[in-house]
Amino acid sequence: MKSVSAVFFSLLLASSAGCAKDDKPQGTATATAAATPASPKAKPAAVETITFLKKAPQVSTRTQQRSATHMNITINVDPTGSGKPQTSEVETTETETKTEQILAVNGDVVTKLQVTFVEKAERNKQGKDVVPTNKPSPLSGRTFILESKNGQLVASELLGTPVSSADALILEKSYKSLGKTDPVLAAMPARALKTGDKVDELGKAIRERMNGAGGMSVTHVAVSLREQNDEEGIFDVTMELTKADGPIKFVVDLKGDMHVRLSDSQTTSLNLAGPVGVGANEADKGKSKMQVDGSGKMELSATSSKL
Repeated sequence: MKSVSAVFFSLLLASSAGCAKDDKPQGTATATAAATPASPKAKPAAVETITFLKKAPQVSTRTQQRSATHMNITINVDPTGSGKPQTSEVETTETETKTEQILAVNGDVVTKLQVTFVEKAERNKQGKDVVPTNKPSPLSGRTFILESKNGQLVASELLGTPVSSADALILEKSYKSLGKTDPVLAAMPARALKTGDKVDELGKAIRERMNGAGGMSVTHVAVSLREQNDEEGIFDVTMELTKADGPIKFVVDLKGDMHVRLSDSQTTSLNLAGPVGVGANEADKGKSKMQVDGSGKMELSATSSKL
């Protein structure tokens, strides 16, 4: 199985360049007391809440984004059901560092970006004693101008030269949301939140944003506020990823956290990890005698910071 691309999480941070200038955090943290009890001695403790603010993106805003995906899996495959499975070990790491600068906006939506891929590469290893292969992306070290026109992504080199069809395909995977409202940002509730609150609208938006990335189906997304400080709220996040590839099905149970700035509701980091299960694809049952099982681990991380 190919690893889930680093694109997976860059999708969630794709609008991070849309944050406002580097102002002091303006999110609010308040203490809300319950109704006055009958006895003053029984007055309950105040409950601290926070409210996330939203700001329209501003032209010239620059951010740096880093993402990484690491996965290792051991797979046992018996192609004919003979009872003699073949075991293989696969390890894949994808990394990406890029900078983004907003060139144009339309209300709350970013419509044009300048993107520089500082580093973008993939590292693969199959088997314990095999030397890993390092594969740099054709985008690495290059700068592009990306613009949403009539619902389509138009990409060119820095000096205006159109990009190749191969480069356009890679860019489309990362920037298919350019020119569209960010569902995660839009879903951030205006109401005050307190520690332990479930935020179902954020879970739904994350699923909408990430579903289909890397060929994965995203389900069972749950989000709840774990803690807060003067600058951000930290949410617990869990989700299940599945991918069917012919007679093989992969299931990944991920859990981790998401950090969101109070001042503009922008996601600044997302870190998830969990076990990978490998089994037969029930939808392919009867079409093949192949028997398969396996296990592994996946780790994914993404950060976005102002420049």
